[in-house]
Amino acid sequence: MVLPYSEKLLDSRECSTLKEIILQNEKSVKELGPDIYGGRAGNDSLTGRYSVYNWLNNSEFRNIFLPKLKNFFLKLHYSFPIILQCWANTFRIDEGIMIHDHDPLVTSANVFICGDPNIGTVFVLDNKERIVPNKEGQITIFQGNTLHYVNPNPTNNVRISIAMDIYLNGETPPDFENKNRYYQISL
Repeated sequence: MVLPYSEKLLDSRECSTLKEIILQNEKSVKELGPDIYGGRAGNDSLTGRYSVYNWLNNSEFRNIFLPKLKNFFLKLHYSFPIILQCWANTFRIDEGIMIHDHDPLVTSANVFICGDPNIGTVFVLDNKERIVPNKEGQITIFQGNTLHYVNPNPTNNVRISIAMDIYLNGETPPDFENKNRYYQISL
């Protein structure tokens, strides 16, 4: 498998339902703590609450997303348990994520839920930028230390994605006890 790797994970109905769940809970998640993510455009981001809320702790979200994710992990022959950090991104007009990477010990992923698919996600591979187009319900998985970004949203339609850091093969985050941040997936 060449990274980044993409495939369909969710159907349109599931994306629509997840969009509503995320938008309905956006305000309450933002109230859990300050926006600590400096690598994005916009103010008061949902992205910046990645350390205080794991969307798999929301039962409505989990009931839709987790079965699909487990099947995807099984297809890739990942061994369980898997520790997952899962957060949502909502980008309104002129908001996006500046270039960044994640922990080199993790596998990272994002799932495009809705918005302008032409924005795409830009990955820096071999010192060259590669735009991976966004498709509704598609998961893109990549090495955590891969530089990537999302250009600012030029439209009035909210762009929503789900981002994840995936701890495999017994890797454990240093603050694993933080159940608001991490979720362990078992078979």
